[in-house]
Amino acid sequence: MRKATITSVFALLALAAGGTAGATAPTTIHQSVQLPLPSYLACPGFVIRGDFRIDRTTTTFYDQAGAPITRVLHVHSDGILGNPLTGKSVPDSGDFKITFDLVTGERVQEGKVNTATVPGAGVVYHSVGRIAFEPDGSIVESGPHDEADGSYGALCDYLATP
Repeated sequence: MRKATITSVFALLALAAGGTAGATAPTTIHQSVQLPLPSYLACPGFVIRGDFRIDRTTTTFYDQAGAPITRVLHVHSDGILGNPLTGKSVPDSGDFKITFDLVTGERVQEGKVNTATVPGAGVVYHSVGRIAFEPDGSIVESGPHDEADGSYGALCDYLATP
């Protein structure tokens, strides 16, 4: 459920950037937003805060009648994941694409959504690869998605120590 929450945050922001119908030629919009997430992930004893700068390019494709049929978002994010109790943080970045099939309802996310790397220690948290949210509610995942798999203990452990 946590995976759906986090990826839905980015997806909802993406949908808000949609273009207007009226022509069959694709439309493209670029937006840059600051995204504070005070309750990004829950760790034992504290909640990780996420603060991101999101640069997003949204292209909407239309059918012959001018109805939107596909929306593709290219997203770059730079952020910080931190423990508000200790002040300890780690940089996080992402480069990914989300494709919405506006006819079937399928949503596919591909690329590096999150990677948090501690200098000298390596990656402590990542969500990379492909994940598809099918119209029937099923999820098809390939690649590690730490928040979705509930395997972000290394991030919690790192942020828990002062």
